[in-house]
Order: sequence, then structure tokens, then C-alpha cells
Amino acid sequence: MPRGPIPVAMVVDNLGRNGIAAYVLNTCSQLDHKQIAPFIVVGGGVDSANAAQAKAMGIPIIALPNRKRHPVAYLHKLSQILRAQRPQIVHVHGNSRTMALELSVAKRCHCSARIAHSHNSTCDHKLLHRLLKPVFVRSYTHGLACGSKAGRWLFEDRPFAIAPNGIDVAHFLFDGQTRECTRAELGLEGKFVIGHVGGLNTQKNQAFLIASFEQVAQRDSQAVLLLVGAGPLEAELKRQVASSPFISRILFYGPSEDPSKLYQAMDMFALPSLFEGLPISLLEAQSAGLPCLVANNIDSDVVLTNQVTALPLEAGTQAWAQEIARIRQSAQTHSRSQQQAQELRSIDTTHTARVLLNQYQSFLSLPSES
Repeated sequence: MPRGPIPVAMVVDNLGRNGIAAYVLNTCSQLDHKQIAPFIVVGGGVDSANAAQAKAMGIPIIALPNRKRHPVAYLHKLSQILRAQRPQIVHVHGNSRTMALELSVAKRCHCSARIAHSHNSTCDHKLLHRLLKPVFVRSYTHGLACGSKAGRWLFEDRPFAIAPNGIDVAHFLFDGQTRECTRAELGLEGKFVIGHVGGLNTQKNQAFLIASFEQVAQRDSQAVLLLVGAGPLEAELKRQVASSPFISRILFYGPSEDPSKLYQAMDMFALPSLFEGLPISLLEAQSAGLPCLVANNIDSDVVLTNQVTALPLEAGTQAWAQEIARIRQSAQTHSRSQQQAQELRSIDTTHTARVLLNQYQSFLSLPSES
């Protein structure tokens, strides 16, 4: 094994409030920094809370020119950084073959291991994704994916390994006192709270969830929809809600740096995404012991408990409303504290970071940890 920790460049499009940023920070928090010396290279915005978290962990963030607005300057600066820092591993995170840009730069900089890491099961620029395939397959040395579906999307029939998303499970476990306090703060005592955590964007499909909730609300006067997050569709969704007869029962909480207490306040979790990789919010909701209703396009790798129900979006809002009502009848708050730790062990960051460390060592042909 080489002297000193292995330098690893974690390359991300941005370090905002999103799943990739959460994965990178959660993983870096648990990696043994005597063995791995990570630094984060960012081609976009950096959320202040994420910056503070990285600083507290002693992990440098190197901000480059904006990847989308100034791609030439971005790639030139990335080359300079890699030549100066000389990381043995360049770990590029994304959801399309545009990662070939960063990986090709890393190849020219003679980085030993160049990892393409898929975090989703589709992308917004499919034509470019297809056109870049020949460059992409020559640019990386190892493929990782958050789940099977995300891996097949990016690598097709080429090999890849699973590097599962992880969270601090203990932080999200059910706590009755936190539940009571949070529900009191939000004025939710006696309500049936349908919760959702995610960016307000097309992928997460909140318009569908709002329409489903309205059908629930017609028959259930205690039902409340709690939307946690922010994003480009916030104004549009608020206009949709403004004309709803149930506007007072649809709550836009906004973004949360730590949504753990909000999961405690919920009675169920809903995720009608159009597509996903391995959603961290669903891991958090399961850790909190919540019954979950999700779109059936979500990778089965993320289903860890018997409290997850998958339903096609094609079934429509009425079917989703009926399933929410069924969950309402069967949900029991006291059972949330009985969640089996063994079911959740595989998603705890202590485990997922160890998996990644072993993969790093394998990629460099070093002895792995048991």
C-alpha cells in the first residue's frame, strides 16, 4: 500500500441540495481519511450548508468555472487541478455520458483509476448521451452505479459494480417525542400527514401528487400534504395549489438542511417520480419507519422494508388516492419504533463507505478491508 492516504478527486456538476451531493458528503464523512484523502471538484453552485459540512470534515472544495456556461474554461481548469493534485482516483458523479468530458481529461492527466458513477436512470439530453458513447467507453476504467437500474442505463451491457447510497440511519430512526414537538410546531396535531421530500422539479412529479391528494382530501378532512423542498417548479406548483379548495391543507415547507424531524411528523411518505436512481429520501423515510407509496419505476434495490408499496403512475391519481386511503387505514404509529436494524444496515454510511473503500482498493489492486 502506498505511503499516506490515497488522493481521490470527487468531481460533481454542483454541490447543491441534491442526491449526488448528499452521497458525496455522506460517504466522505465516513471514509477513513488515514487511507483516503478526498477533495471535491465542483463545476457549478455550492450550497452554503454543504460547504460548511465539508469544511467541518476537513475536505477541500475546489470550485471551477461553471461547467454549463463556460465548458472550455471548466475543462482547462480541471486539467490544471488534476495535474497539480495528481489524484490516483478520479471519481466522476453524474447521470449521463457527458461524464466523458471529465474522464477524458483525467485520462490525459494519467490518473490511474477513472470512475464513472451513475446516479440516475435517465437524463435530460438523450441525443448527446447517445452520441458520446464511443468517447465515454474509452474514457473510464471502472463503472459504479447507485443501483442496478442506474447501472444498466449508463453502462448497458458493460460491467459495473454497485456503490449503494447511504445515510446515517440512527439519525432518522423514529422518535415519538420529536414527532409530537414537530407536529405541534407545524400545527399538525390530529392530522394525517402525507409527506414528500425532494426538489420541486419535473422528475419528482409533485403536480401528480397534489392532484392525488386533492382526491384524498375530498373524503378525509384530516389529511394534509407536506411538501419539503425547493426548485424550479415551485412557482408553478404554488399556482396549481392557489386554485385548489384544499389550499390550506397543502403545505410548502421549503428546503430543509436536516429533514429528519419532518419525517417524524409524517404518517406516510409519497414519491411519484417519473424516474429515479436510488432516492436518498426513500432511504430516509424507511429509516423513519414510514409506510411509503412510490412509483413502480423506482429501482427495487431501494426497497428495504415491507412498508413500501409500488404503484404505476399510469394507474392515475384516483388509484393513488385509493392507495393512500388504504395506507391511512392500516398505518399504526407505534409500529414505527419496531423497525429492524438489520434491514437498514446495508444503507448506513458506515457500511456503504466501507464498500466504496474496498472498491477503491480493488481498482488500484490494493488489499481490501474485510
